[in-house]
Amino acid sequence: MLTESFINDGIINMTPHPINVITDIGTVTIEPSGFSIRVSQSTVSAGSLVVDEGIIPLSATQFSDEILIVDSNGATISFEQPLWFENIIVSRIAASALAAAGHTDINCFVPNEMVRDDSGRIIGCRSLTQVL
Repeated sequence: MLTESFINDGIINMTPHPINVITDIGTVTIEPSGFSIRVSQSTVSAGSLVVDEGIIPLSATQFSDEILIVDSNGATISFEQPLWFENIIVSRIAASALAAAGHTDINCFVPNEMVRDDSGRIIGCRSLTQVL
């Protein structure tokens, strides 16, 4: 079960990896909580776009109504249950699903303005953003 020990200064990292927010005065690392958001998605046809070279199929992503919180052992609880936290970091897909489901009572953030090393690997971000 989620407990206050998983909160890092009022925000819960619900991704499987540390989030490094690189600022002008240093790096803030938000460790993973051991919990993540899972949602099923499907792709449906949304028509096509005719261009000179041919026809490009268009699609739309639909999310299932069931959003789950999964712990590191695979145990799940429904996101619909009352939750005591307000600020979470999740994947962009999870943020989109939460927004589509109307979860406006939680501040849902995703890493933004990615910072890469010389090899192109992501090493952090400059900010957190909300998917509205």
